Amino acid sequence: METKRTICALALVILLILPSVAAYGQISFGQPASGSTGVVFTSWKLTPDIGPEAKITQLWIPMDGYVPLKDNLEARVYLANGSTNLDVAGTELDISGLSNLNIQFSQSLNDDQWLISAGIGLPAGKKKLSLSAEKAVLEALAQSFLDFPMRRYGEGFGFNLLVGTARQMGEIMLSGGAMYQYLGSYEPYEGVDEYDPGNNLNINAAAETKRDLITWTASAIFASYQADQNAGQKVFKQGNHLNLILGGRWSGERSAYGGQIRYMIRARNSWYEAATETVIQRLKLYGNEFELSVDAAFKLNPSWQLRPMASLRLIEENELGIGNSHLFTFGASAATNLGDQFGLELGIKYLSGQAGDGLIDVDLSGLQITTGLTASF
Repeated sequence: METKRTICALALVILLILPSVAAYGQISFGQPASGSTGVVFTSWKLTPDIGPEAKITQLWIPMDGYVPLKDNLEARVYLANGSTNLDVAGTELDISGLSNLNIQFSQSLNDDQWLISAGIGLPAGKKKLSLSAEKAVLEALAQSFLDFPMRRYGEGFGFNLLVGTARQMGEIMLSGGAMYQYLGSYEPYEGVDEYDPGNNLNINAAAETKRDLITWTASAIFASYQADQNAGQKVFKQGNHLNLILGGRWSGERSAYGGQIRYMIRARNSWYEAATETVIQRLKLYGNEFELSVDAAFKLNPSWQLRPMASLRLIEENELGIGNSHLFTFGASAATNLGDQFGLELGIKYLSGQAGDGLIDVDLSGLQITTGLTASF
C-alpha cells in the first residue's frame, strides 16, 4: 500500500509540473502497454455590447502511447492535431496543424522514492504562420478567459529534465520535484527572424494525507522564465508565477466527491529595447486567477461511471486594459470498459461568463464535447 501511495505521489509531481499535457506526464509503472486518442470539439461565442460578434471553434485530436521498457522504466509518446476557426462578422480565419512530437522517458529508483525523467520535443508542428490571418487566430486562442486544449502549434526542438521524490512522514506523504525545460529557436511567422523562447524552471512541492475515507492534498508550483530573444537580442520575458492548490476527496464504495481551490499569482511581464536589451516596460499581461471546482463520481453499474463537475474561475484585471473576468463551467462525463482491453469516455461541458475593459463588456458562452478511447495490450 505504501509503495502504491508513493507511486501516486510521484505521478502527482509530474502532473503538477507538466499540466498542459496531462497524459504525456503520467507515470504508470507496472501497467501494460497502452494507447489513447480522442476528439475534443470546443466552441466559443464572444458577444460584446458594442461591436461585432466573434466565434471561435477548435477540433483537437490528441494521441498518446505508453510503453513499459523494463521494471520501473517507461516511455510515453504524445502528438496532437488541431484545427481552429475564427469568425468575426462573417470574416473567417483558420489555422490547422500538428503539435510537437513529445517523447518522455521516466525511471523510478530506490523503492519508488525517486523519479528521474527526460523528454524531447521534436519539431513536427506548423511554423512560419501568416501574419495576416493565422497570427490573429493564435492571439484569440491566447485569451486567458477562454479554455482551449490546444493554444500553440509548431515550435522548435526542445527537451526537459525532471527529478522528483516522495517520502512518507507519519500520516503525511510529502513529494517534490523540479523540471528544467529548454525551448529551441524557430521561425514563428513568415518573414520573422529566428525566435528563441525563454527556457523555464518549474519547482513544486506537495503534501497528502488520508483520514478515514477523505484524502487531503496541498501543493505549490513556482515557474520562472528566461527572456525570449529575437535575432539574438532580448525582446520579452514572461513573468514568474506561483500556483497554490488545496483539495479534498471523499471516496466510498460506489461514489466519490471532491473539491479543489486554486489561486495563481502572476508577476509582471517585461519588454526590452532590442538594441540595448534594457527593460522599457513592465506590465501584467494576465491578472491573478482564482478557481473553485467540485466533482463527483458515481458507479452506476459494473461497466459505467458518471462524473459530474462544476467550476468557477475569476481572473483579475491586467495592466493592458482588460478588466475582471469570470467563467462558470458545468458538465459531466461517462466512462465505460469495452471488454478487457478498451475503454470509452464521453463528456460535455457548458461554459458561460463575462469579460471586459471597463468600457465594453463581452458575454462569453462556450461548449466542449469530448470523446476518448483507450486500449491496453
